[in-house]
Amino acid sequence: MKTVNAEYDALFPKLKDTHKTKDGTTYTAKQPTTETAEQFKELIAELMKMDGIIIEVIGCFVWVTGDTKPNKDRLKALNFQWHSKKYAWYLKPEDYHRKSRREYGLDEIRDMYGTSGAVNSRGTTKLEEATA
Repeated sequence: MKTVNAEYDALFPKLKDTHKTKDGTTYTAKQPTTETAEQFKELIAELMKMDGIIIEVIGCFVWVTGDTKPNKDRLKALNFQWHSKKYAWYLKPEDYHRKSRREYGLDEIRDMYGTSGAVNSRGTTKLEEATA
């Protein structure tokens, strides 16, 4: 696990702003995010502690769906916001500014920006337990 984490730390700065669309086209985000690999790992580790949620990274946003109601306060503490039309929580980069007023569904967003795939949390206390 230490080797995987070290490799992740080395690759994160290179890949954090590189995304792949559904058709396989790779692009670099116009505005780089400011988070570090450690901050992102801590965020995912906290989300993995919550039972019954589904975590998905789409472009530079982290989306959370599933049984989120019991975790509402914890999600708010992590700076997630509720999207009432998508029935999902999301975390956007601090410096993100919306360019269009058009509303996109989650499937449309996945098609445009690519997705990490949905991961079900297991309410574990360590990320290693969830991936084992």
